[in-house]
Amino acid sequence: MNAFVLPSLGFGFIAGDDDSLMTGSLATRDTGVFWRFLLSRPVWVLSYPAVSLVSDSIVAQRIASLALWNACLVAGWRLVRGDARAPLVLLAIALHPGCLFPLLWIAQRNDLLLILFTALMALNASRPRGLVYAALSLLSKSPFVFQGAVYAAWLWVGRASRPRFAAAAALAMLALAGAALVPMYSAYYAFGQEDPIGLYQIADRDPASIAFVAAARAAKLVESAVYAFVPLPAFHGSALLPLAVVAYAFGWGALLVEARRGGLARREHSLRLLALAAAMALPLAFGTGLRVVPPLVFFAYLGLLPLPRASRLGVAALTLITVSHAAGSLLNYRFSDTGCHDLARQAGSPACGHREAPIYRFQYDRQAIVDDWVRRWLER
Repeated sequence: MNAFVLPSLGFGFIAGDDDSLMTGSLATRDTGVFWRFLLSRPVWVLSYPAVSLVSDSIVAQRIASLALWNACLVAGWRLVRGDARAPLVLLAIALHPGCLFPLLWIAQRNDLLLILFTALMALNASRPRGLVYAALSLLSKSPFVFQGAVYAAWLWVGRASRPRFAAAAALAMLALAGAALVPMYSAYYAFGQEDPIGLYQIADRDPASIAFVAAARAAKLVESAVYAFVPLPAFHGSALLPLAVVAYAFGWGALLVEARRGGLARREHSLRLLALAAAMALPLAFGTGLRVVPPLVFFAYLGLLPLPRASRLGVAALTLITVSHAAGSLLNYRFSDTGCHDLARQAGSPACGHREAPIYRFQYDRQAIVDDWVRRWLER
């Protein structure tokens, strides 16, 4: 995976997000991403000036993100160690098209921090330092705070060993998660503030709009969950799309057959990881686009893929899924270089925005169809 991503160290930044988080532009931006999220996502935004203490360069920021991703994979290895398929499961995660974004977009480092600290929380759930990792996880990326409730449930179930610590920590996690939820869901994720690729564009606070908002939130959650397992939007407009459909159908179908035929293993451990996957899925109803699925991919794959008992067919199916993921990543990889390297000269330039990768073309095309449906319904 490192060899796959290393060429991106020379990629340019994306104006409006990347440059606002890098120290070269903080003095001139009083409403940028850095200041807007300093209180709700301090672990994320403060990671950029921390890296700049070593080197205030785009390459240094990209190396930091790559190092974090490697730490995430090491933590994932520890979560599923002992399973012979662990290397292949981690490779399927690493090569997923959705997991490209935290590595190629400097501003999306929050996913890496969220994944790392949540994994460390899971590894240290019965120890007091697990509370520290849980707090760092909650402060890495709002509105991804439901893992605090999962952690509190773990402590409450295991409270017999350390009742005072468990009760205090569980209450602290629930309070911190609630405190993070209220301002973020009421302000940043309020009705009428949806991203242009957010699956709906309708009037704010209109009764009909409220119904559409509810339907759109559910649709976004379903779309993101499907993309996590079958990332066909990464093949949008490509001649490889029919092959990808067949490959994913065979791969996941074979795994389901093996699960029915051979039974399931690691049930209790997998249920814990799947609880974290559910916590990572719920905020996707409020996310903007398919780029925010890495935390769901990480914990869902670690929880689900080791469940069927190991077999040759299962390994072949997982290999096919992994190869398909790699093909989808390659189709989107080359669109991630904006060519913008001079922060002082090019910050804010429209030429430094997202390029038309297949995943973005899919979202724009899907958005046009949804908008047309909404418009027709409102005109009835």
